[in-house]
Amino acid sequence: MKFFFCAFVLVLVFSLISAAPAPAGNNLRASDQGSVVGKPTCTGKAIVEKDCNRALLALGGGIAGKIQFLRPGTSSTTGKFGTCLITTTSQNAKAVVDVSKGRLEAAYRVLLSGCGKTTGSVVISGGSSSGNTLLSIA
Repeated sequence: MKFFFCAFVLVLVFSLISAAPAPAGNNLRASDQGSVVGKPTCTGKAIVEKDCNRALLALGGGIAGKIQFLRPGTSSTTGKFGTCLITTTSQNAKAVVDVSKGRLEAAYRVLLSGCGKTTGSVVISGGSSSGNTLLSIA
């Protein structure tokens, strides 16, 4: 009987821990860090986050809605909205950007989590036809 009670208490405790909200300002998912190489580099100029959210979706002519990949056919592409400019650039000059929307959004969350509401960049693991891709906010 003690075993079942202890097991019940452990399940209850782990359920409460996993259901607890993330700390304010941290929208990272457990898998996000695996989408990037290293840590973000922050450059410190203030950004308007809602403008950057829209600029991200403007990349490559627009990736909002059901589109699942950013495939502009070039080694670099930009998205601009309001005060924010977001750029993705293949780190291999002969490669083209080819990144899933999920991986791109995960890298964006890592960048915002690491730099707060300031400009910066992060390297997306893969994200090009050959090699990694740089995601930057200016």
